[in-house]
Amino acid sequence: MDVLIRGVKRVHIAEIDRKAAVLSDKLGRKFSRNEYLLMLIEQDHDLRLLQLKEDKFDRAVENLTATLDRQDSTLRELIKIILEERG
Repeated sequence: MDVLIRGVKRVHIAEIDRKAAVLSDKLGRKFSRNEYLLMLIEQDHDLRLLQLKEDKFDRAVENLTATLDRQDSTLRELIKIILEERG
């Protein structure tokens, strides 16, 4: 799919071209402005997907931690009852 972006300032285009030139030097081949912009779009998508996965993981860890805390509390209470019955 093609995307046309209007109204981009020359200073920004120059910076994009400079970064593409740096990548061209590093890769040993021509790295175009188009390739650079595609890379930015893909990285943005990947970053957002990664953030979503991290958020889901954080919620799962929080739920697990809460469950383990409840289990710990229950086990401590059970141990206390058992020790009182023996003692």
